[in-house]
Amino acid sequence: MRTVLLLLACAVAPLAAKTPNIVLIMADDVGRDAIECYGGESYATPNIDKLAAEGMRFTGAYSMAVCHPTRVTLMTGKYPIVLGNPAWGSFPKREEAASIGNVMKRAGYRTAVAGKSQLSLMKNDKRQPARMGFDEWCLFGWHEGPRFNDPMIYQNGALRSD
Repeated sequence: MRTVLLLLACAVAPLAAKTPNIVLIMADDVGRDAIECYGGESYATPNIDKLAAEGMRFTGAYSMAVCHPTRVTLMTGKYPIVLGNPAWGSFPKREEAASIGNVMKRAGYRTAVAGKSQLSLMKNDKRQPARMGFDEWCLFGWHEGPRFNDPMIYQNGALRSD
């Protein structure tokens, strides 16, 4: 059985052999101009280019101006205004069952998410990624400890110590 990754990538791996693996990567502050397969010349991106060549590329999409609303939209398929503009660092509990993780699980996938979450204070709600349908997670909490030097990272409900 293969496994997957959402960095806040969201990744899913199929339980059936004929179903494709899915790796969905959301990167803050990265535009088309930085990735070679989209015509960018700023950086060498051979691994992303290989994924794009062997899979699917998005050529038209919308994003919010900042990361939290973008994550909420990615996880729900709904604009934040439709959800009552959730407060920064929160996610509407009523939407957890319909999140991308749960949708993919119902389609027969194993799911994982990694990266910067910002959808809850992980120290207060260590099971939130599980409720959103993720089998595995390794997430940097929202405003919890230092961001770059020794950040607080939660893996499957426990604070990592390494």
